[in-house]
Amino acid sequence: MFARHLAMYLAVVEGGLSRTECGRLFNRDRRSVAYAVALVEQRRDDDPDLDKILERLAPRLHSALATHVTQQLCTRPHDLRTQPDFTT
Repeated sequence: MFARHLAMYLAVVEGGLSRTECGRLFNRDRRSVAYAVALVEQRRDDDPDLDKILERLAPRLHSALATHVTQQLCTRPHDLRTQPDFTT
């Protein structure tokens, strides 16, 4: 169960998802996500090894997310007709 809490924590804190978005992703409500985030934060305070692991993981997660977003933007066809007109 802690693995899911950890995944929710990373999705919210490092991934930038709202608690509601994260809850939908994990089929949980936002209160469950809030509990998971609080639990992981408490464990980080109590366990220096876990804190170090998460500190090392954060930049890798950011890099992976940036790579994924870049790939999605570069491979997705763009329809210029749906782009906003900034000339007016």
